[in-house]
Amino acid sequence: MNILINSIFLGLISTFIMDLFAYIKCRLFKTSSFNYALLGRWVLSLKDLKFFYSNITQAPSRKFERIIGWFLHYVIGVILCFIYILIDDSKTCVDTFISSILFGIATTSTPFLIMQPILGFGFFANKTLNQWVSIKNSLIAHFYFGLGLFVAQFILKI
Repeated sequence: MNILINSIFLGLISTFIMDLFAYIKCRLFKTSSFNYALLGRWVLSLKDLKFFYSNITQAPSRKFERIIGWFLHYVIGVILCFIYILIDDSKTCVDTFISSILFGIATTSTPFLIMQPILGFGFFANKTLNQWVSIKNSLIAHFYFGLGLFVAQFILKI
């Protein structure tokens, strides 16, 4: 039970810190971040047996897609932290920092290899107008997820 509670705590804090830095980046540099309503739209379309899109932004919006998308974003953060707890064997603060950052960056495999292709953006966002900007933004966001993971562990003192 302890691992589940720790996963929830780490996942919520890590994802929040990732989102906080995304918000700050958007405000400072007048950029946009991923629209989690698209994740909700995709999940809601599963009931229609629609698994893949050529471009999900062209699909009609659905009721509650934003709420569902944001909820799933945090659920995914919790699941990723559960995996982290299972595989991490850090003993020192420096080891924990390095493993948290590396794990955060490694989690970009989820959007690069799964979500972006499913949503119609291609592997590693190769169907977007600015592929390298998308890749950079994902790496930065997931770096902050890793930083949040470290901060949450420091708070929890795992």
